[in-house]
Amino acid sequence: MRPIVLVCTGLGRINRGFEQYISSLAIHLSTAPSFRQRIEVWSGGKVEIAGVTARKISSLPRDSRMIKKSRDAFLWEQRSFFIGMIPALLHTKPSVIYLGEYQLYCYLYKIRKALGLKYSLVLYTGGQAIPGASVFDSGKDFVHHVTYRYLHECTHIPKSRQAVLPHFIEQDFVYSSAVQNQIKRLANGKQVVLSVGLLDDQTKRTGLLVDALVPLKQKVFPVFLGAESPETKMLRQKAAQAFGENGFLMMQLPHPLLGDYYAVADVFVSCSPKESFGLAMVEALYHGLPVICSNFQEVKFVLKDKVWFVTTIDKADWTATILEHLETKEVEAIGNNRKNFVREHYTWQALQSGYSEMFNSI
Repeated sequence: MRPIVLVCTGLGRINRGFEQYISSLAIHLSTAPSFRQRIEVWSGGKVEIAGVTARKISSLPRDSRMIKKSRDAFLWEQRSFFIGMIPALLHTKPSVIYLGEYQLYCYLYKIRKALGLKYSLVLYTGGQAIPGASVFDSGKDFVHHVTYRYLHECTHIPKSRQAVLPHFIEQDFVYSSAVQNQIKRLANGKQVVLSVGLLDDQTKRTGLLVDALVPLKQKVFPVFLGAESPETKMLRQKAAQAFGENGFLMMQLPHPLLGDYYAVADVFVSCSPKESFGLAMVEALYHGLPVICSNFQEVKFVLKDKVWFVTTIDKADWTATILEHLETKEVEAIGNNRKNFVREHYTWQALQSGYSEMFNSI
């Protein structure tokens, strides 16, 4: 049986939302009773996924010395991955290739046409790109939208070749009372403000959150969790100056270990101006937390009326909104309502039939 191949160039090298998603999708699909296909995962780094064939593709990582200073580092990662995957492509002859990296998608479309290969391509639009008419075969290819955001831009693609199917959260969290007590001791009676995402200024605006929390430094213990970026060192220094060396946490953790931080936090804040889906915010709701974020289309679709929006980049507005929620004593039922909302809409249990049907039909 020709496999469905799930592709992620960063998997095994970095640990962000899409990488976690591909790994989780492979595990869940391979064990779903209603799923009839064979799964493989092709990644830039070495990974081990129980019950799934995982293949490491030789390629340049985006943070390698050769390309990390280039503005096109991610593009070069995709180009080198494409070259590295050609032998596997010709040997394995996949039936479907599912991926979110748009340039890699284009390369795979062109080589399929040039060599007369037979696979279908499925582009996940969480990468904030859609296939143009010149790189989409309506008899073979498919688009997976995780929100309705790009549907109106896909009028050139038949509706039968598109699906809107949201992300699911990975419920692999582990919890330790000892770890939670340790976090509380570090907070020393202050309220915990949690942010989860890439530790940078350009994409996630971590620096804006640091600035917004400075007026509240007598009240809050900030926790910033996520993958490091070239800006992380500067952000860590900025936070140390604002809150003291022991007055905050900034680090990366494996996904299961995030559970304790969600469990002890008082509020979750994301200053990111845009997300494809906002998975960390969904995870915060899953733990019953109040969530404060920017106002953008995707979050309205995903989180509806379950979050509070800040519509400006004025740090004073963020400070005021955070303070308001820190001073609000919520009844338990509100937190339970958030938890139930996520269980009903964004867990594998709620979405597995849709994912199995989508891949089986492709």
